[in-house]
Amino acid sequence: MNKQVLLKYIQVDDSVKSIREEQSEEAIGRYMEKYESGTSKPILVKEIDRQHFILIDGHHRLEALKRLKAEKIEVEVIDIPDKEIYSKAVESNQGHGVPLTPKEQENILIKLVEEGKTQQEIAKVFGVGQQAISKRINKNPILVKQLSSKICISTINEILQGKKHEERNKDFRILWH
Repeated sequence: MNKQVLLKYIQVDDSVKSIREEQSEEAIGRYMEKYESGTSKPILVKEIDRQHFILIDGHHRLEALKRLKAEKIEVEVIDIPDKEIYSKAVESNQGHGVPLTPKEQENILIKLVEEGKTQQEIAKVFGVGQQAISKRINKNPILVKQLSSKICISTINEILQGKKHEERNKDFRILWH
């Protein structure tokens, strides 16, 4: 659902803002031009109430309108659990705008792993295959260590619950090629 809201009602979540190391002045300039010509898409938000919205995607667009001294912005409101806001923000950033740097991608990957996301969920966020995520993880010794300790604990729990070997393996194709 799209609607117009006051800029002052948009709240920036620090974890979502941390996706980018810095804002792109070039992107802000492009969005300023688009807004002046009336051709920019709405930002993506989660509505808390009529006066509180959490920004999911659109930091450059929001900054462009602030610089243009606008009072309102068009938003697309989505209903999403709080724990999914960061993932949705990354996923949205993958689809448009300024490409993520390799360092930004690595930081995001670490955060998603720390949040307990599966490789399949991470692959969806990045818009790539699960094998590509597995390769990225295996190149990062910190992630390999984190995931191998999680696998051991998960595997023990699954054995205690009677989960079959084949069912466990399809869930954890992390360290094996």
